[in-house]
Amino acid sequence: MSKWPYRTFGNFFDRVFRNDLNQNFKDIESDFQEIKDDFNKVVDTVSDEAFNKVVGSAKLEWLPPVNTFDDLSTTYPNATEGKTVMTKDSGKIYRFTDLVWTEIQEIDPSAINEVDARLTSELAEKATDLEQRAVNPRQPPFNVVLDGTNEATKIQLALDYLNSRGGGILLLPKGVYIAEGLVVYSNITIKGVHRESTVIKRPNRASTDTQKFILYSKDKNIENFYLEDVTIDGNYKNLGYVTDGVKPTIQDVMIRNDVSGYTIKNIKIKNCKFINGTNEAIGVHGTYINGDLCHDVQNIEVSDCLFKDIYGNAIFMWGKDIVINNNKFYNVDDTGIGVDLSINTTITNNILKYDPNHTGYKFYDGVLGIAASYYSQMESIVSDNHVVDYLIGIKADPVHVTTDKGAKTSLIKGNIITSPNRTSADGLIHIRGASKTKVEGNIIDAYNKHGYGITIIKSEDGVVPKEIDVVNNSIYNTLRSGIHCVDGIDIKISQNTLVDCGKSGQAYPTASIFALANNDLFISSNKVKNSNVNSIQVENSTRGLISNNYLTQPINIINSPTVYKKRNIIAGNPTENEGFSTFSGTGSQTTFSIPHGLGVQPKGGVVTPCTSDAANHIYVSFDSTNINIVFKIAPVTGTNNLKFSWFVFS
Repeated sequence: MSKWPYRTFGNFFDRVFRNDLNQNFKDIESDFQEIKDDFNKVVDTVSDEAFNKVVGSAKLEWLPPVNTFDDLSTTYPNATEGKTVMTKDSGKIYRFTDLVWTEIQEIDPSAINEVDARLTSELAEKATDLEQRAVNPRQPPFNVVLDGTNEATKIQLALDYLNSRGGGILLLPKGVYIAEGLVVYSNITIKGVHRESTVIKRPNRASTDTQKFILYSKDKNIENFYLEDVTIDGNYKNLGYVTDGVKPTIQDVMIRNDVSGYTIKNIKIKNCKFINGTNEAIGVHGTYINGDLCHDVQNIEVSDCLFKDIYGNAIFMWGKDIVINNNKFYNVDDTGIGVDLSINTTITNNILKYDPNHTGYKFYDGVLGIAASYYSQMESIVSDNHVVDYLIGIKADPVHVTTDKGAKTSLIKGNIITSPNRTSADGLIHIRGASKTKVEGNIIDAYNKHGYGITIIKSEDGVVPKEIDVVNNSIYNTLRSGIHCVDGIDIKISQNTLVDCGKSGQAYPTASIFALANNDLFISSNKVKNSNVNSIQVENSTRGLISNNYLTQPINIINSPTVYKKRNIIAGNPTENEGFSTFSGTGSQTTFSIPHGLGVQPKGGVVTPCTSDAANHIYVSFDSTNINIVFKIAPVTGTNNLKFSWFVFS
C-alpha cells in the first residue's frame, strides 16, 4: 500500500527533521518497489519525472559554503533541486527548492569560520615558503637561457642564493644545462622535471684543460643533499680523452672530504641518469687515515638510477649505512658498484650488464660488477643483483690491509651472475681475505669461459679468509673449479649443486670442488655432476670432513691425513659402507664373502669378529664386489655362530 503523501519538514535541522527525512526515504523505497512490481499492469502509475520529483523534494546535496546570501546566486548560478549551502556570515543553511534558495536551518558559524581562516592562512604560508625555498634558474635574476654556452656561473648564483637562505630546491625545467664546477651545499635539492628531459652536461674540453667536477662539495660539512630526476652527462667523448688516450681522473658528482673533522650525512640520489661518465659518475669519500674506518660519512643512498657508458667507476664510496638499490648499469668500463671501508652496506636488486663488443671508449674493459670491501664488523648485504659479462661479478676484498679487517658478518645471497661473452681466469664471486662471510643461494653460469665460479683466497697482503660458509649455490660450466678455496680457515661448503665444472680438461686444478692448504674444512651434502677428473680434490689441508656428497667422479685426498670422508655416493655407489654379517659354520667351509656395495674395489677396511667361533685366525681381502674372509682352520659347526662387523672405504 502506498505511503504517499510523505512527511513534510520543519525549519530546524533537529532530530524530528532527520527522522522524518529518513522515514521518507524508506517510504519512497517501499513505494518504488510496489510500483516496480505492478509496472506491467499499470504503466502510468508513476513516470520517471514524477519519481525524480519525489526524491528531489527530500534530498540534501551539500556544496562548499559561501560568505553571504547574495553570493548563492553568483557562486551557484546553475543550482539544481536539493543543492544545500551554508552562508558564513549568518550561519544559515539554504536548500535550492522549486528554483528558490530556501532557509532550512541556522547554526553558529564562528567555529567553522575560524577553521576556514586558519586553513587559508596556513596554505598561504606554505605557498609563500615554497616560493621562497624553490628557485628556477631560468627566471630572473639568474636568467639561464640554454643557448649551448657554459652557464655554470648563473646556476651557481642560484645555488649560493639557496644556501644563503638555509637551503631549498633548485628546480630545473626541461632542457640541457651546460655547466661544471657547481658547488653544492647542505639542505639543497637539485630536482629536474624528469631524468630524460632535464640534463646537466659538462662542456667540451681538451684533455689538457683543467678538469672539473660537474657537482661537488669538498672539505666541509654537508648534510641533506638530494639529487633527483636529472641526467648527468659527463661528456667524456668530447673531453679529448678518446683521441689523446689519456685516462681521466675527475668525477662527475663528487662529495668528498680529505680533511678530518668534517661530516657527510644524508646524501640521496634518486631516479637520475648518468651517461658518458669519466673516472667516477658518483663518488662519496671521507677521510682515510692509516686504514681506519671512515665514520664521517653516513646515510648515503643511490636508488632507481640508470648508469650507461661510464668510462671508469659508476659508484665508488665508503662510510656507514650505505644503500644502493634498484639501479641499472650498462657498459661501466671499470667497476659498477664499488664500496670500501663501510659499515652496514646494502646492495640489492641492481642490474649490471657489460657488452664486451660495445663501441664506447674502453680502458679497463669491464673489470668488476660489484666490489664490496666491507672492512668492518657490521653486517653488510649484497643480494638479488644480476651481473652479466664482468670479469669478476662480485668481489669481497679487505683493500690491502695487513691485519684481519676484511669483510665480516657479510651476506652475498640470491645473486645471478653469468658470463656468456667474457673469458677470464677469475672467479665470478671472488672472496679475498674476508671473514664471517656467507655466500648463499647464488646462481652462477660461466658458459665455459670463466675459470672459476666461487674463489676463496687470501688477500694480496696475506690476510687469510676465515669462517666462510658457501651454501646452496648453483654453479654451471666453469673451465676449472666451480668452488676454489686456498689458505682458508674454518671453511664450510655445503648443499651446493655443481654441473659441468672443470669438465673442459684445462690445466690443474680440474676438480669441481678444489681445496688447498685449508684448516678445518667441511665439504658436505653437495651434488656434483660431470667433473673432468675428480668431483672433489683436497690437498695439503688439516682437519676436515668430506661427507654425504652425491658425486659422479671420485674424491681425491692428497697429503691430508686428518681429512676424512664418510657416507659419500659416487656414480650411484657409496664411498664408504659398514655393517654386520652373520654366517653358520659347517666345520669344513673356510671362505665367507660379504657384499660391500661400493661398486669399486675398496682402498681399505676393517673386519672385526663378534663371536668366539669367528675369532680364529682369518685373512681378509677385497674385490670390486665382496669382502672375502678366509679362515686358516675351518670354524666349527653351528647356527649363526659366525658374526662380523665391517667397514670399507674407496
